Amino acid sequence: MKNALTLCMLVGWLSGAAQSVVWDGTERSLTFSRGVEVFEDKGKNLSVGQVADPGFARNFIRNEKNVLDFKFTDAVFWVKFSVENKTKEPLVLEVAQALIPTADLYFRDSTGHWQVLRSGYKVHLYDKPIAHSLHAFPLPHHVEALFLRYQSTEQPVPLKIWTKAAYENKRAHQVITYGVYMGIMLFVIVLNLFLLVLMRRFTYLHYSVLVLMYALFSAIFDGYLSYLFPEADLMTWFILNPIINQFIGVSFCLLFLEVKKYSPGLYKWGLVVLAYTLIYIFAHSFLPLQIVIPLSQFNALLVMIFEVTCGFVTGRKGNRIGYLFAAGYLVFFILCAVEVVYLQTGSPGYLFEMTHVSIGIFFEALFLAFLLVQHFQWERADMLAANEQAQRQLLDKTLENERIVREQNVVLEETVARRTAQIEEQKAALEKSLAELKLAQSKLVESEKMASLGQLTAGVAHEINNPINFVSVGVKNLTRNFEEAKEIFESYLNPDTNAEEAALQLADQKHREQILEIFDEAETLFKSIQNGVDRTISIVKSLRNFSRLDEGEFKLVDLHEGLDSTLEILQSQIRKKAELVKKYGQLPLVKCAPGKINQVFLNIINNALQAMDAPGLLTLETQYLKEKNEVAVIISDTGKGMNEEVKRRLFEPFFTTKPIGEGTGLGLSISYGIIEEHKGRIEVESAEGKGSTFVIYLPVRPSEEG
Repeated sequence: MKNALTLCMLVGWLSGAAQSVVWDGTERSLTFSRGVEVFEDKGKNLSVGQVADPGFARNFIRNEKNVLDFKFTDAVFWVKFSVENKTKEPLVLEVAQALIPTADLYFRDSTGHWQVLRSGYKVHLYDKPIAHSLHAFPLPHHVEALFLRYQSTEQPVPLKIWTKAAYENKRAHQVITYGVYMGIMLFVIVLNLFLLVLMRRFTYLHYSVLVLMYALFSAIFDGYLSYLFPEADLMTWFILNPIINQFIGVSFCLLFLEVKKYSPGLYKWGLVVLAYTLIYIFAHSFLPLQIVIPLSQFNALLVMIFEVTCGFVTGRKGNRIGYLFAAGYLVFFILCAVEVVYLQTGSPGYLFEMTHVSIGIFFEALFLAFLLVQHFQWERADMLAANEQAQRQLLDKTLENERIVREQNVVLEETVARRTAQIEEQKAALEKSLAELKLAQSKLVESEKMASLGQLTAGVAHEINNPINFVSVGVKNLTRNFEEAKEIFESYLNPDTNAEEAALQLADQKHREQILEIFDEAETLFKSIQNGVDRTISIVKSLRNFSRLDEGEFKLVDLHEGLDSTLEILQSQIRKKAELVKKYGQLPLVKCAPGKINQVFLNIINNALQAMDAPGLLTLETQYLKEKNEVAVIISDTGKGMNEEVKRRLFEPFFTTKPIGEGTGLGLSISYGIIEEHKGRIEVESAEGKGSTFVIYLPVRPSEEG
């Protein structure tokens, strides 16, 4: 953007000037570039003695322009001129171009020896003959010839002569003016950063970066960057700053003017320009300066045209700041062109000792700040108008609603009364339905329990039948033995037999052995009967412990007792289906409803047995998880297992994989509800063909009991 001044290079106005500069003191300054003699030293190896040799004079060419203006080259230029001072005031030669890397002034002293004064931005600020952003040299009062050796930068180089007092005064004014200028620019940056924090709008940060780059270019172009960074390569920054600024300027233009909203097609072209400038930022360093400088000038013109176009297009589409934005950039472009004219002709002069480019940058920064404020005010005004309209609409709607509410209040009161009566009726019906549902649920649970017990009746009957057979057979044999013993003792006690004969019979060895055999067999039969009775008592006790119909309340229970009772009544099925492995751990007493927990054990163990088509392994394991204060009952089988679909629906009511008539589908659903009621959980691991594992977790003390 800032290279616009070089894009608008104008042909200098032709005016006459003598080769020997005469200073008569009538003006504050004198521009004298026209008429000096110039030689291009492509080898950069000639000394002042060589170029000052009279025979070398034919190599110099007279400059016919008002400024020294040469294309960028690696060569150096020798400028030969003389100054005739007709006053007694000391004079200063100013090379009025801050971007010259080296500028050396050669002259002969009173002894005839060559002296040199060195300047340029590559010379430290305070090592220059006169510490200033431009390059100035104090001139000797009487010299025959002066030789200025400098390196070309493609920027016009005006040569000026000042009186020392006028130059010092001008330099002081420049420093003060530039200090105020940079202070205002810094204030604009800080103000917009404050607005960024206050209003949370990215546009203010974007604009702050843009102003910072503007101020930096001004500092580079006027040479004041050397005050802060004496070692900075101004030419490198002079090329790089506009390249970066082009990207920032285009992105700010697209966002600030809302180009996407007003002209989507132009916005797409803007993205292309943005991408091109971004690529050029990284690619320019690989190109020679002879290509970079004209290409940068073309890019500056391209970006300037695009930004002005965006302003006019969005303005025509209804964006109120579009035309102002375009006008601001046109003014900036004009001031850059004026700077080019000044460098070529020396007029129009600087205002407040500031370059026209710096004034253009200052105007552009303040004008964009004004547009930001104006844009915010317009948005705020639109928002206030919208809010006022919304409030009016809201007020009208509120009044209308109030009227409707008043009209409907009577209807609503009647409707509420009717609805209240209906709700009361529905509430009563729901309470009745809830009571019936609870009763049905209770009956369903008991029904499932009785169904489970019914399925176990055959096994329990078989278990009880065996010890009853022991008792029955034992009683028959005891009766027979008792009859035999009775006959022996009756023969002994028969009154028809005399005592001596009875004694002989009793003493008979055969009778003695027979009686002993009867008593031995009786003892065995008594043990068999007792075993049958004990077995029957155990089965009945286990069945009673399992059912515990009278124990619905929570109480402290030994879970091992419940597991053993369940295993006892399932003994006949276990013997047929599986080998039982018990791994009981040390468990504390658990507060639970024992009858319900036993039903869970029965359902899960019974399902495990039914899942084994061939004899397998049934494992019961218990653990106490002390850190969670809960117990785990692990029931594993080696049955056919389940797929994911069955596992997902496992606890759904009435879901079963058994044939019709062999299961209700309520066992696991009821078990899940019982464990949830106890604040526990059931986890299942299963895979087809690999068996299943059910893990029941029960808290030792449920947080909410009953």
